[in-house]
Amino acid sequence: MLTALRLTFCAFPLVFFVPKPKNISSSTIALYGFLFGVGMCWLMNYGMFLGVSAGVTSLLLQFSAFFTVIWGVMLFGEKMSGIQVAGILLALVGLMFIINVTETQGQSHGLFLILLAALCWSLCNVVIKKSKVIDIFSFVVWSSLYAIAPLYLMTYWAKGAAPFQALLTDFKAPVLLSILFQAYVATIFGYWAWNRLIRKYPASQVAPLSIIIPIS
Repeated sequence: MLTALRLTFCAFPLVFFVPKPKNISSSTIALYGFLFGVGMCWLMNYGMFLGVSAGVTSLLLQFSAFFTVIWGVMLFGEKMSGIQVAGILLALVGLMFIINVTETQGQSHGLFLILLAALCWSLCNVVIKKSKVIDIFSFVVWSSLYAIAPLYLMTYWAKGAAPFQALLTDFKAPVLLSILFQAYVATIFGYWAWNRLIRKYPASQVAPLSIIIPIS
């Protein structure tokens, strides 16, 4: 529900004032919205619901950097340095340690979902790179619009009517502030800046910068 509300606030009311991105098909915008909203955000939060800590989630999500490096080599002809190869191998060893110390089956399933979310984030980077979108701000706003319906459907599929009923009693100031931060700071501003970098520079150079996130 938090993810669905986050993307709802990203789209509304801005979608009424921000023109649709030029020279970008609706299917491309919808694909990015689904990969970002459901593929990354929803899977990530559901993985935490299954028991994975926020810190480990943040760490595992950065595997998108390594996926993106691989996509950059395969799809865009970028070169992978020896340091990048060594880093990927070291990260895989670290992943094996994390999985080895996971205590419950639910957490193991959560780890898988978060790694899948990381893969979806890397595919978001591919969409930005392949589409060569210019209007990054409007792209983020309009792609959020296409993610809203799938997110509410997935929420109902996973938790039934309870999260919708809880909105009547649980939607208090801390919840609203969290949603506004995630919508306008983390998504609208954050992914406007991030996608500009992905579009302008080699994906294999930009993607590893996300590893700063777990530190914060």
